[in-house]
Amino acid sequence: MAKGSLFSIASLAVNQMIVIDKNGDIKIATIGEKLPEGSVVIQRGDEAGFNNEATTQLVDQNNELQDVTDDVAQLLAALEEGQDPTQLDEELAPAAGGSNGSAPTDSASIDRVGSEIIASTNFSTTGFESLGFSQTQSLALINLNRSNANANVEAADKNSDPKAQNDTISVDEDTSVTIDVLSNDSDKDGDTLTIVSATVPLEQGSVEIVGGKLVFTPAENYNGQANIEYTISDGQGGSDTAKVTVTVNPVNDAPVAKNDAISTNEDTTITIDVLKNDSDLDGDTLTITNAFVSKNSDVQGTVEIVDGELKFTPATNSHGTATIQYTISDGNGGTDTATVIVSVDAVNDAPEGESDTAKAVEGSTITVTKSVLSNDSDVDGDKLSVVGVNSSKADAVTEPSNGTYTIETELGGTVVMKSDGTYTYTAPVVTSSETV
Repeated sequence: MAKGSLFSIASLAVNQMIVIDKNGDIKIATIGEKLPEGSVVIQRGDEAGFNNEATTQLVDQNNELQDVTDDVAQLLAALEEGQDPTQLDEELAPAAGGSNGSAPTDSASIDRVGSEIIASTNFSTTGFESLGFSQTQSLALINLNRSNANANVEAADKNSDPKAQNDTISVDEDTSVTIDVLSNDSDKDGDTLTIVSATVPLEQGSVEIVGGKLVFTPAENYNGQANIEYTISDGQGGSDTAKVTVTVNPVNDAPVAKNDAISTNEDTTITIDVLKNDSDLDGDTLTITNAFVSKNSDVQGTVEIVDGELKFTPATNSHGTATIQYTISDGNGGTDTATVIVSVDAVNDAPEGESDTAKAVEGSTITVTKSVLSNDSDVDGDKLSVVGVNSSKADAVTEPSNGTYTIETELGGTVVMKSDGTYTYTAPVVTSSETV
């Protein structure tokens, strides 16, 4: 530190002191530090002022501190009052060529030859030199006193900034974690610490200050490293910033099975690729592990898993809606279930006709009001009607007239049949039976 540099006594920490060496260089030293012989040491008192509370000591040849506080105070007071410090009492102004006054070190002669002149008083530094100070030490001490007097600093300990320490922690994906970052942070002055701010990149998650701790929530489905930066305050103007490195451990995400809809015709088997719109966030390979037709379905049937697809066969002659439920797996413990709605479109089923019999007396005509359709059936429940007739005799059927068919039998009988299945039969004059 150059000669004449100024320090504020009040700015010293409780374990610091000002040292002025023989060359007048000023530095800050730590209490207990070994110092060169002849150094002037200024330490804070309990109430860190300079003139009254600071202590001034001189390092002797045994490296011990000799107190010269009162002597220095008198000399400084004399200067402030415009007095010549060399004219003080004999304890501070020894005779020319004499030895010590009250100060513990050899005193310089009162002779002013080569001494420095203090500009504000026109008095020399000889008074300080009588205490064992060099001329440059004397000037440095006087300047130091002036700087503190002019600053008029109120005695107070200098606040020390708190110390925030970095932290590391781990948490599972999609899980919040509370972090007590203050547990390893510290404050030299014992001040109560608080967290005043905390940030984390948005893509990594969010962080809140709750009850003096950080609550970190990873972004949905995020895993990897998250970097939180937080700032603490001691409430006295001191602050510090540190980081929290959070390792977000990956957790298997369940696959997502989406519902499907498809249609098929009655009595027709259909293959359904249900996996094509299902997904897995982790990119796992999906498989179908189970499938069945709901008991509440309008249409029942069978469903099989064949080569990663569903094969559905509706129950015979049924139509309407079939509901299939299926489950997929990602192979890592994740599963999901979805539904397939199958619309089974109706297809017309042919009716089934049954043979009929009737009796008639030879040569007579009978009218049968029971329709030949009465014992016929249609699985779809459609209304049946006669739309055509056949006979084993060639050219026996005449063109229908008003929906009525006339049939000549092989034995010469005649059948007249209406579209509703009722008919009249005129039997031939023979003793036999015949089939129409």
